[in-house]
Amino acid sequence: MRSRAFRRSAPFAFHLPGRFGRMPGAIASLIAKLATLPGRHLRWKIVLPYAFLALILGCAATYLATGVITSSLRERSDNQLVESARVSADTLARLERKHLETVRAIIFSDGVPGAIDARDSVQLGTLIEGTAANDEVQYLQVLDASGQRLKAIHLTTPKTVEYSDITDSDTPATWPPVQQAIATAPTGGGKATAIVETAGGPVLYTAGVVGSGGRVIGVVLIGTSLQKLVAEMKAESLADVTIFGDEQTPSATSFVQPSEAGSKEADLSPPPEAASAFDGGGAYREQRTIWGRDYNVLYAPLLIQGARIGTYSVALPADFIVEAQDAARWKMAILFGIAMLAVLAIGFYISRAITRPVDRLMSAAEQVSGGDFTARANIESQDEIGRLGAAIDNMTDTLQGQYLGTLRALASAVANKDPVTLGHSVRVGQLAAMLGRHFQLDERTIAQLEMGGYLHDLGKIGIRDSVRLKLEALTPQQRNLLEHHPHLDLLASANEGTRVPLDSLRKPASYSAAFNEQGTIVARIVEAADLYDAVRLGDSQLGGFTSEQALTFLRTHVGAVISIGMLEALAAVVPAWEQRRASDPMLQRLLVETALDTK
Repeated sequence: MRSRAFRRSAPFAFHLPGRFGRMPGAIASLIAKLATLPGRHLRWKIVLPYAFLALILGCAATYLATGVITSSLRERSDNQLVESARVSADTLARLERKHLETVRAIIFSDGVPGAIDARDSVQLGTLIEGTAANDEVQYLQVLDASGQRLKAIHLTTPKTVEYSDITDSDTPATWPPVQQAIATAPTGGGKATAIVETAGGPVLYTAGVVGSGGRVIGVVLIGTSLQKLVAEMKAESLADVTIFGDEQTPSATSFVQPSEAGSKEADLSPPPEAASAFDGGGAYREQRTIWGRDYNVLYAPLLIQGARIGTYSVALPADFIVEAQDAARWKMAILFGIAMLAVLAIGFYISRAITRPVDRLMSAAEQVSGGDFTARANIESQDEIGRLGAAIDNMTDTLQGQYLGTLRALASAVANKDPVTLGHSVRVGQLAAMLGRHFQLDERTIAQLEMGGYLHDLGKIGIRDSVRLKLEALTPQQRNLLEHHPHLDLLASANEGTRVPLDSLRKPASYSAAFNEQGTIVARIVEAADLYDAVRLGDSQLGGFTSEQALTFLRTHVGAVISIGMLEALAAVVPAWEQRRASDPMLQRLLVETALDTK
C-alpha cells in the first residue's frame, strides 16, 4: 500500500489512470504534429501566416467594435439617465409651482380671510372646494393661527372630482412646512414646501400663511401624495422613480414593493457613498439588481427652491446594454469569422495554385529519380514554375532518349556478335511498343514494353563469342536455346521503377487464356513481338517469311505459342509496322547489316 506522502507526491497520471491519464501526452503529441506542419508542407507555410494574421485581426476588430458599440450604448444610457433625472426634477418643480398658485388663489379669494378669522368652517368649505376642484387638488387643509384645522378635505373620487373631510388624528401644527411658513411670514416669505409623514402616507405639502391687518390668522396647505408624484415622474421621465425621506428609506417608489418586509429582492436604499456625493454637490450612479433585473440607478438630492427636502433616484434597465453588447459581439464575431474564412479560402486557393504545380514537379522528379523516365510534370503555365516544369520535362526527355539509346547499344552489343539476332532486340522493342499503344496502355507501361524488348535477349551477353559463334560445337539443345529466342527476364540489377515486374514477364501457363489477363499482358506482348520478328526475319537457311506468311504460320499455332487475342492485335499492327520497318532509317540500317552479315 502506498503511503500518504507518496500519494501526495504522485504525478497527475497516478490519480487519473487509463485514458484520462494519457490525455496530456496525446495533447502534446497533437501540438507537436501541428507544429511540424509548416516544415513538412509548402502549402502550410503560405497559409498559416494568413491564418494567424486573419485570426489576430478578427479578434482585435471584434474586441474594438464591441467596445465601441458598448461604450456608445453606455454613453447613451448615462445621458438618458441624466435626462430622466432632470425631467423628474422638473416635474417636482412644476407641481410645487402649481401648489403655490392654488395657495395664492385660495388666500386671495373673497371671503376666505374673513371665514378663517371667524372660524366659520362651513363657509370656508363652500369657498375653497370650487378652487380645489378646478385645480384637482388632492389634499387641502386650512388652519387657524395656532395650527388647528378649520377645514380639511381630500379627493376621494378623481373621475367625478368628489371630496371628503379628513378625519385622521394628525397634528398639522407640528409639520415642517407649517412651522417654516409661519416663521418666515414676518420677513415676507410665508411659504414653504416639505415632505410630511401623514396617517395616509407621505405627502408633499406646500404651506402659505393668511394674513390680515399685519398679523397671521391662518395657514393654507395644498398637498399631493408622493405615490401620485412618483407616478407622474415615471410617466414623464420614462424611468422608475423612488423618493427617499430624511431617514434615507424609500417613502414612495414606482417599483413594485415586496410583500415581505425583509425582502432584499427590491432593496432600494441608497448606498453610503451617495451621501458623500450629495455633500459635494453632485449625484451618484450605480448598477443594481432589482427583482432579478439589472438597472442603472442615479441618485440625486430632491430640491425645492434650492433647499433639499429629500433624495430621489431614477432607474433605467441595463439589460438592453448587455443584450446589445452580446448581440454586437456575436454579430462582429460572425462577421469577422466569415471574413477570416474568406481569407483562409483565398489563401488555400492561392497556395494550391502555387503548390499544385510544385507537387507535380516533385512527383515527376521523384519518379525520374526512381528510374521512370516516362514521368512528366506537364505544367502549362507561363510563369517561373511553368518554365521550370518545361525545363525538367525537356531534361527527362533527354535522359529517356539517352537511356533508351544505351539500352539499344547494349542490345546491339549482343546482336552485333551474332548475325542471326542482329537488330532483333531493337525491332522487338519497337514492335512491342506499337502493340502497347494498340491496347491503349499508359506511357509508362509502353516504355517498359520497349525496354523489355531491348533486354529480352540480354542473357546472351554472358556467353563467350568463341562458344556462341561455334554453332557446330553446341549440343542440339544448346543450339535450339540460342537460336529460338528464349524469353528472359529483365536484368535483375535494373531499377525497380523502370523494370517490368518479374511476375508480368513469366511465360503464361496457357496460351489459350484471355490475352488481357491481369499480370500477363506485358509478357504476352513482348513474346508476340519476339515470335513475329523471329518468324518474319529468321535465319537465311530457313528462308524467312513475308509478313503474311509469318501471320499464317502463327495462326496455325494459335493456342500453342500465341493466344487468339494477341494474334488479332498483332495482325492489326503489322501493316503499320511493316511500313515503318521499310521507312525507318534505324530499322533500315539494321536490315542492311543483317543482309550483309548473312551473305
